[in-house]
Amino acid sequence: PGHVIDVSWYVRSQGLAHQTMAMNELLAAVVEAGWPHTSVVSMKDAEEELQHGGVWSYFPWIWLSEKKRLKSKRSARGGRWLVFLEASTM
Repeated sequence: PGHVIDVSWYVRSQGLAHQTMAMNELLAAVVEAGWPHTSVVSMKDAEEELQHGGVWSYFPWIWLSEKKRLKSKRSARGGRWLVFLEASTM
């Protein structure tokens, strides 16, 4: 009781309409479950926010996002989870 798992939800997304809709649904569920909205990290949003140019792959996306997170947050007690999600194609 009282222990919150430190988790980030990394969502591969190109900003397509169905991906944005799925992302918004995930964000609502994550917030409802008690995690902060900043726990959800969209690949497209991170690319724009971090002003990344060139090839954008998993490594710079996650590394730069985690580096930014560590600057703004206290360290987690008990462990940290990174969950990778990919929107299904329609």
